[in-house]
Amino acid sequence: MGVAVLAGVAARAARRAGGARIGGGARWAGAVVAWPGTLVTDTARLVAAVVRTLRGRPVEGTFRTVRLAPGVGNAWACVLLSASPGACVVGGDDREVRTHVLVDEPSALERALR
Repeated sequence: MGVAVLAGVAARAARRAGGARIGGGARWAGAVVAWPGTLVTDTARLVAAVVRTLRGRPVEGTFRTVRLAPGVGNAWACVLLSASPGACVVGGDDREVRTHVLVDEPSALERALR
């Protein structure tokens, strides 16, 4: 328990230092509904990418900027995007999130956040 308290205090200090906020809850319902489908689709794409790589045809992926709809909170958008196997959030600000993705087409989750 002591370690958990220390980790919580450290996380709060890091959040305050970075100025991170949860932000608005606009479109949260659509994003939460889209997340399970994105999880399944991205998992299949990840498996295909691993198979292609094992066969000598590596997959590089690409960087994409997701412009968030007005009122969408950057923090929870980052959590949902990073919780899917097809996207890794690498940066962003209050209006957009920079991700590394496996495929060029936007996921249902990305579309729900726009």
